[in-house]
Amino acid sequence: MTPLTLREKVRGLLKDGASTLFSDDEIDEFVQDGTSWYSRYKPRRIPFTLNLVAGQSQYTLPADWIRVDKASFNKCINPSSSVDLSQFTGFVLPTLNNSSLLQDTSFDWFDSELYVIVNPTPQSTQSLSFSYYGMHQLTNDLTTIPQPDVIALAYISASIALNALAVDKGSKMQKYKVGQGLQIDDTEVAKRVQEQAEKYEHMFNKFIRFRPIGVMS
Repeated sequence: MTPLTLREKVRGLLKDGASTLFSDDEIDEFVQDGTSWYSRYKPRRIPFTLNLVAGQSQYTLPADWIRVDKASFNKCINPSSSVDLSQFTGFVLPTLNNSSLLQDTSFDWFDSELYVIVNPTPQSTQSLSFSYYGMHQLTNDLTTIPQPDVIALAYISASIALNALAVDKGSKMQKYKVGQGLQIDDTEVAKRVQEQAEKYEHMFNKFIRFRPIGVMS
């Protein structure tokens, strides 16, 4: 799938094949907004290394960061061995546990601002490797949206576009009325457009938010 393919799907849902309502750039912006929406419910799981530096308490997070993978992070700072090696005489278990240094350390994640505060300030250099949940990418070179979810992304992108149209008081609303053959006032048109936007959002929720695990769209 490419941005062009998704753009065509969104135009189909908007019944804007002639590109009279929205430009390609506008559709692409709606798709990016839809990708962000989709990522909130089905984010990517991305490996990451946080390099702590002595004397530094604030650290910048990746631009595609949504939230930390708590299970991964907790395992990183509190690793444990499930194998009892005490039976092997003379065996010395390597010290891999970060908890000795981080036992009383707190990590305050400011997700929307993309930084984390470490308290107390680290007194030594240390690397922490764990995973976080991040935004999907949709470019000509890289697409991380699973193919079964493409239609859901098209639905939510079209919903965002229709909501934008519903509050438009200018030429787009008039073009929409002409294209749909509507001879009613703008308030009623906006109401119908919002109703269609809600239907598309419902379809997105059906595919993504409320779909049972293991069921393909």
